[in-house]
Amino acid sequence: MGIANLFGLLSLLSIPALVLIYSFSRRRRRVEISSIIPWRLLRESVVRSSLFRADLLFILQLAALLALAAAACRPYWRSAAAAARGRHLVLVLDRSASMQAVEGGATRWELARQRALRIVRGLGPADRATVIVSGAAPRVVAAGEADASALARLIGGLEAADTPDRMAPAVETAFALLREGEDEAGEVHILTDRSAASLGLPAGGGPARLWRVGSPKANAAITGVAVYGDPFAAGEGVSAYVTVENFSDAPFSGTLRADAGGREVGSRPVRLAPGGSLTTRAGERFPEGLLRISLEPTDALPVDNTAWAILAGGRISRIALVTRDDACAARMRALAAAIPRLALDVHSPASYASADLERAQVAIFHRCEPERHPPTNVLVICPPVRSRMLRVTGEWVTGLSFLDWDESHPVGRNLRGLHAVPLGGSRIIETPAWARPVVISATTRGDVPLVVCGETEGRRAAVMSFDLCDARLGEGESLPLLILFLNVLRWLGAGDADGVRTGEAYRTLAPPGGPGRYTVVTPGGRREIVPAEPGGPIVFGATEEAGRYVLSGGAVSREFVANLCDRTESDLRADPEGEDRAALAAVLAAGPPPDAAPPDRSALFLLLAGAVLGIEWILWAARAARAGRPGEDETAAAGSAAGDE
Repeated sequence: MGIANLFGLLSLLSIPALVLIYSFSRRRRRVEISSIIPWRLLRESVVRSSLFRADLLFILQLAALLALAAAACRPYWRSAAAAARGRHLVLVLDRSASMQAVEGGATRWELARQRALRIVRGLGPADRATVIVSGAAPRVVAAGEADASALARLIGGLEAADTPDRMAPAVETAFALLREGEDEAGEVHILTDRSAASLGLPAGGGPARLWRVGSPKANAAITGVAVYGDPFAAGEGVSAYVTVENFSDAPFSGTLRADAGGREVGSRPVRLAPGGSLTTRAGERFPEGLLRISLEPTDALPVDNTAWAILAGGRISRIALVTRDDACAARMRALAAAIPRLALDVHSPASYASADLERAQVAIFHRCEPERHPPTNVLVICPPVRSRMLRVTGEWVTGLSFLDWDESHPVGRNLRGLHAVPLGGSRIIETPAWARPVVISATTRGDVPLVVCGETEGRRAAVMSFDLCDARLGEGESLPLLILFLNVLRWLGAGDADGVRTGEAYRTLAPPGGPGRYTVVTPGGRREIVPAEPGGPIVFGATEEAGRYVLSGGAVSREFVANLCDRTESDLRADPEGEDRAALAAVLAAGPPPDAAPPDRSALFLLLAGAVLGIEWILWAARAARAGRPGEDETAAAGSAAGDE
């Protein structure tokens, strides 16, 4: 048996009030007597005991108050069968990066793990436990395990990750597991460094109990790393910009260092006001390879004081042009000659082979298109009327102009003045499902796309509906159009991203003749096998560690990095709002799962209190009736008169 409302015990304070009422409710009469000798013969204990005597009415009223107090406590008890079934405990452990913050001689993660070990060691013979760890995605590491020793070994081997906080999916998974076990009692234990308010836990918590670890702390962190460079330039043209923020109410003073190839290549002092931020270059010139950026001194959360970047070396950019127009080929050759480190190969639509395009970073098709998507990224200029890539609804329309462009897309940046560039004519195309319009024009029927960009068959692709070769790209008035063309080439030739945030999946494409299995070596030295179809995507999602990853297999050898760079995770001052707070509140606001809480037995005690009060009222009415009989009054009066005599 147990009680669900401890505050109901406060109702027991009504019992002393009942005693006081009985003590002062009796009437005292002044009676003259001839002598006090009889009272002198009485013992003091007899006199004191006569001050308050509990009669039957008092006992019944006390019983009624006790029954009402028991009902206010909301008592419950489980049957023997329910006790034999045991409990299902679901533990949710927060493995996010902030759990690595140092609390005295231990980290928050170590404190949470110790609490989890105490919980599982208290399992009963019929109990079982499920352990869920949060991170980029929830993961069930133990499902319905009844062996406390096995659970202790499993929890003792878990480690915190370098990923942002994603508690909502983990708690939602925990509640879903409780709903599956309708015939057993269930409890959810959440071990995290976040407060109940930030998690959206309702008052009382229902079947969920929060075990919070950690206290507010000051912290400075690297919250952003960006690498910029010209794809047609050497590695020395690459710049690395770093954003540092001070999550503290006190000023921060430190040093930002950049290391590459085992030596320091840059160092800058950093001074930040309370709550301030700064974006600065990590250095002036970098060699190609891995760049490690660190913020000193190390503070409460070491994981956000280091970031990495991959700097690509100088490679000749190669473009393949497929056209039957000699004038277009001549203009493209002149343009390639004017751009450093750019090589151009020209092919005829009737004679080129797929192998001719494998070495190129970008394949340009002028007034034609490939029968099958080549093994590289593609730009189609003025697609054929019967295009297979998209639908052409107008063969050629004149009188159009560049109306607007999407500056949020890399292709649409720095195009100021493009609307003043004359446009001779264009095909009228529809934006396909795999693309989005970046540059548009307008007709009487509405907006029409001039440049669309997207990804199809695992490769990047762009389509220009107008004929770029009709423009004189070397003249001043066409400079915005030249910038547009170079933006398209940069976007298509950028290749796969070499940096992701921890917890995000890294994606790249396998070569057509690939082995089908690739190996990824994590920063901690662990090896992971990733399957991939030849020519298909390679997806690696286990980026839980910050640092450098190496992907290899067959002729493929690529490096990429994962960085935390998460403001919410680095802000240890309080409970900053995150994207998953509302989702978690919605999960818990739905209430406990069906049959998760034991049945409330307060109604039985209310009925008992009503019955006792009914008996008490009947006895009181009978006593009042007897006190009001005339014979008894006269006898009492006569006895009193005799005593006076």
